[in-house]
Amino acid sequence: MKATTIYCQYCHQRLLDMIPGTRGSIEIKCSRCRKIIRITFPGKQVNQDYLAKE
Repeated sequence: MKATTIYCQYCHQRLLDMIPGTRGSIEIKCSRCRKIIRITFPGKQVNQDYLAKE
């Protein structure tokens, strides 16, 4: 399994790695810009807004 790196949508700081198949949602505060970001883990589909550019 390849993990997907999730970045802050405001300052592009790396927030976490998402393992495929993860479901649920999380609110996380960026350590760089201090903004709160809500991330939804849909399970099979991936939210393209927060993905690393590969």
